[in-house]
Amino acid sequence: MIGSHADNVKAKNEQEKSQKIKEAYRSVAHQFRDKAFSRHIYYSNLAINGNPMDKRRATKQQRHKTCKELCEIFGSIAQNLPFMTENIPVRWYEIIEIFRGRKDNHMIKPILTKVEVKQLIDKHQLSKKGENLDEVLSYLHSLGQIVYCKQDTNLSDMIVCNIDWLIEVFCSLIRIKELESCHGDDKIEYEDIRKTGKISDRYIRKVWDKFNLNENEKKYVLSLMAHYDILCPLLETVRNDSNNRFYLIPCILDKQPKKSDLYKQNCVKSQNVYIEFDKDKLPYISYNIFYCLIVECLKNPEWNNDSVKLYQSCAVFRISTGINLIVDKLPSAIGLQLVYYPHNLQLYSNTEKLIMEAKEINPRRSIEIYLRRIIVNWMSYLEDIKMVVSVKCPFCRKLLDIENGLDCDQSFLQCDNIDCSQTWSSSYQLQYWLANIQVETIPNDGNEDDRYSLNRQQPEVKTDNKGGMLQEYKERLRSLYVYIIERCQWNVTPICNHLYSRGILSFHQKEIILSQSIDYNKMSKLLDILPQCGSQAFNTLCEILADINPSLVDVLKSPLPST
Repeated sequence: MIGSHADNVKAKNEQEKSQKIKEAYRSVAHQFRDKAFSRHIYYSNLAINGNPMDKRRATKQQRHKTCKELCEIFGSIAQNLPFMTENIPVRWYEIIEIFRGRKDNHMIKPILTKVEVKQLIDKHQLSKKGENLDEVLSYLHSLGQIVYCKQDTNLSDMIVCNIDWLIEVFCSLIRIKELESCHGDDKIEYEDIRKTGKISDRYIRKVWDKFNLNENEKKYVLSLMAHYDILCPLLETVRNDSNNRFYLIPCILDKQPKKSDLYKQNCVKSQNVYIEFDKDKLPYISYNIFYCLIVECLKNPEWNNDSVKLYQSCAVFRISTGINLIVDKLPSAIGLQLVYYPHNLQLYSNTEKLIMEAKEINPRRSIEIYLRRIIVNWMSYLEDIKMVVSVKCPFCRKLLDIENGLDCDQSFLQCDNIDCSQTWSSSYQLQYWLANIQVETIPNDGNEDDRYSLNRQQPEVKTDNKGGMLQEYKERLRSLYVYIIERCQWNVTPICNHLYSRGILSFHQKEIILSQSIDYNKMSKLLDILPQCGSQAFNTLCEILADINPSLVDVLKSPLPST
């Protein structure tokens, strides 16, 4: 953190001015002390004259001095980074100079193929026999000097050598402006882009004319924007018109929906559920997370169709015929609502069929997977963060974690707010979302809270007196670790579901396991967690495996070989 208006600090001398700046920093640090991000702030205790009209010599000298002090701070932070002790060939830094055009005063194209990069390095005699080009490029990418997506096979053959140029190309779409065109269609399309977030391939070509991109380079940059979850192809238009693809760019939207945009006549609305994270670790859902979530939803071909509606903090997806899903961004949660459009609203059986179909699709589960994937990709240190599904208490309107609020048979919810403590039927809010909640009377407009309240005693609190897993069983799981993984990885999801339904795994543990990228890793994570799950975990696992892989149960229960 650095102050930007030192010229506004009134003081008799430099010493007093410095003291006032330090007091301002202390005040800011005090205000931020309880914020989750406070540990990521470095307070420089510096301030710079930010007045562009002040060009006095003394001001220039002061700016130079402040910048020098700031560079020293950056240097001290960098020196403490663990990888700074690694030995890196100086030749690699000379490659950066080539990309910048500082060698031979020859300008280099902003995008190069790996073959062209290899030729360039060889020409300047900077290559070494046996040296891996991928290693060099990955290192320069980690420094932020180039863009090289080694892990993505669609992008790994090209390299962006000029980051500033790439940002300018990205911003030409993200901060899109109306084209200076006399053509009426261009003006109409620009207005549609601002309203819908949908932009055509033809319009992108016109915006990018000034960058002189060839066809392969244009495809690469669009794929790169998709890789970073900035845009997503609209699949329905790809199928209908291969010559003019459409893309969705959620972050350009600035419009909020009207009620008529979300709900049409003769619809049935579910109550909302909310997905939250551990507020100590992730207290705020940023727009970046929300836009990445929208792009993840659009990667689902069943949801990516002409019925998609995007708004600044809300999106509507048709997940099946007659079923819409509304995804809403709140400050600390993602809200979900289902909207049903039965053929005949008077026939309750029509609505019930749609509700049962939505339960089979399980959009809440899909959203949870997408959110977990985003967190793992962009904030890997939060890989194991707890995810909570909540509903609003119909009386005090506070969010209630359903895992804590449901009673033993899942028939009732009780508010955990001490000032409220009301109890009501769980079917009122959860009949649309959980498969084991019976479908009952459907509220018309969400204003019938009182008829669902129940004047009953606090439901019995479920207790869990798990002991520890026997050491013998822990040893069996450890010694057969790889053997079990290789034989059970393809059935890991049903195994987890059975363990969860029998109370061995918690909802949070199940989420962590199933969020892993491949089945092998999922099964590995399950075996890591299982020894923490109590005295019944091993026997319950054996009972489940008896139906899936009986021969494995025999191995698990046979005596271990003596050492």
